[in-house]
Amino acid sequence: MAGLADPTLLAVTVAASLGIPGVRDNDGLAAVLTAQQLLLVRDNGEHLIEALADLIRLLLSRCHGLQILLTSREILTIPGETIWDVTPLDPATDAIELFIARAAAALPNWTPDADERGAIERICSLLDGLPLAVELAAARMRVLSAGQVADGLRDRFALLAGGVRGMPAHQRDLGQMVEWSCRTLEPAEFSLFRALAVFAGDFDLDGAAAVSDHSPSATWPLLNGLVRRSLLSAVAGTSPRRYRMLQTLREWALTRSSVGDQERARELDRYYILERAQTAETEIRGTDADAAIERMRRDGAEHRVAFASAAAAADTEFALDLVGALGWFWYRTGGIEEGLRHTTNALVIGETDWRQDDLESESSDATAALRRAAALISLGGLTYLSGDPVGAAATLAASAALAQRARDIPAEARATAWQAHMVSFSSPRLAIQLAEQVQAVRAALSVVDYDRYRDAGRSMNRADVAALLRELLR
Repeated sequence: MAGLADPTLLAVTVAASLGIPGVRDNDGLAAVLTAQQLLLVRDNGEHLIEALADLIRLLLSRCHGLQILLTSREILTIPGETIWDVTPLDPATDAIELFIARAAAALPNWTPDADERGAIERICSLLDGLPLAVELAAARMRVLSAGQVADGLRDRFALLAGGVRGMPAHQRDLGQMVEWSCRTLEPAEFSLFRALAVFAGDFDLDGAAAVSDHSPSATWPLLNGLVRRSLLSAVAGTSPRRYRMLQTLREWALTRSSVGDQERARELDRYYILERAQTAETEIRGTDADAAIERMRRDGAEHRVAFASAAAAADTEFALDLVGALGWFWYRTGGIEEGLRHTTNALVIGETDWRQDDLESESSDATAALRRAAALISLGGLTYLSGDPVGAAATLAASAALAQRARDIPAEARATAWQAHMVSFSSPRLAIQLAEQVQAVRAALSVVDYDRYRDAGRSMNRADVAALLRELLR
């Protein structure tokens, strides 16, 4: 039905395909098919979905011997409908077999060697296992090598244009295929679809609402429309339910977004991810630590995208806030290399070294000082894990100095407690002195303030310092 644009001709077209003359409308078609035992197969009806739903609802109510198999990117949502999702091919198995079969048809006597097979695996992965995309890519093997095809997928819509003659336009061109799928979207649905392309992985309703700058209740109907049209897939077994967009759809959606719209969506995404990280950072120190760590692991791709978009937008404050929120997660999970890279990038501005910037500048306000103090605590812990306790102690001393400048006593105590742990390996007497400072702070703080500090104080191996004290007093 791809070539049918006029919904009033739907019944006539179905009748013609069955060799039935003289049918003018839905009632006429139903009258002819009432007594027949028939399987009716229709393909590509998403652009006529309303008219198609009306026709099929009428036929099923009056023609009890009729069964209908409809292939479409959009469900009908009518009584009696059973939905079977046709997922993409497995990129690691079936998609590779399809690619090799189609390439061999264009290149007689060809079999892939080890290098070509590696490139084919990359192609099928980049194309999400979409059969049409895989076939279009395989057809390029007549002119290009597998490696060139894989590299060319950086602009997949240019590479995979112009397929087999005689096929419908949306089956000859990858971009046309995606555009065909989006033809029936309402403006608000299309706007959400483009905004969701900023996610690197799957997301939930709250995330969709965040990047669209709407409430979850306003976002839900739009999200449902995208799932109904197979532009998003719901991830089974997730609660809250999570959703996934194929990479091919994501890249096409980004090509349909203005620079301003993309920047706005990425900014909204950054601060949504930051809020999630900050919430998990408090939970990771409590009884729900395992669940919080798992959520942070799942958000790993989003963290990387958020750091990249912050760098592109020169949003240094965001980068510092995010490394401050992720420091304990990286420490707990051994994310040393990635944590050090992101933290150092956030702390270094141009050619200025953070140590000089933090300790010599008196112009920073309290918020900026605390932001950098938190980032330095993250850096100190990761530096320690990398095998440099001396460097870690210096970093934590800088963090404590910044917290002191901002007059945040709990933050200063936290950094000092970490510092005591670091220097205990090389300077036990200094460790004891620092530990005593922390104890004095604890005694001076009110109960409310102490609650902010105690998680850090308890985690600083106070027992190690006490053991050193006993050793020195022998």
